[in-house]
Amino acid sequence: DQIKSLERKQAAIKSEIAELKKDISKQQELKSALQKQINNVQNQIDLYNSEIGTLNKKISALEDEVAQTQQTLDESKAAFKSRLYAMYVSGDQSSLALLLSADDFGDFLYKAELMRSVTEYDTVIIEQLKADIEKLEADEKELENKKSSVQSMKSSMAAKQTELNNSMKEMNSVISDMNEKKDDLEDESAE
Repeated sequence: DQIKSLERKQAAIKSEIAELKKDISKQQELKSALQKQINNVQNQIDLYNSEIGTLNKKISALEDEVAQTQQTLDESKAAFKSRLYAMYVSGDQSSLALLLSADDFGDFLYKAELMRSVTEYDTVIIEQLKADIEKLEADEKELENKKSSVQSMKSSMAAKQTELNNSMKEMNSVISDMNEKKDDLEDESAE
């Protein structure tokens, strides 16, 4: 993982900075190490921004998919409700009564086939409803996970931004100290 690699590099740079702070004569090297740290942290922030952008695109696509699944589910529910209403309006006729009301054997076979088709259609609608509900629940869970990942990355990025700002302040302080020492040395040599 690139971020973990950069964080290991960051730890090495921090220890280098601690060593350089001990030796005042190595202020230029300290400045260079601080610049490396700043660049490293900026690279980490850029990676977070890139990953957040990618996740936001995935979230947007997933939200569209959830909306589409919800629409399909609503349509399937409406079709099934219509079917149940039609069954209710037509009365509660048992399968046996329907088959016994056949005029002849051909009518009997036709009604038996019709009942099988209706039952099969109802089964397909029910299975589709189940599948749509499961897909919707899975997509919503994935959506929440991605949103949580984005929030986590934003928090990490904010911490890195604070670290970057602190490194910049420290580098400005080192540069200021170097300029003061340079001015002091120039003043001493002028005397």
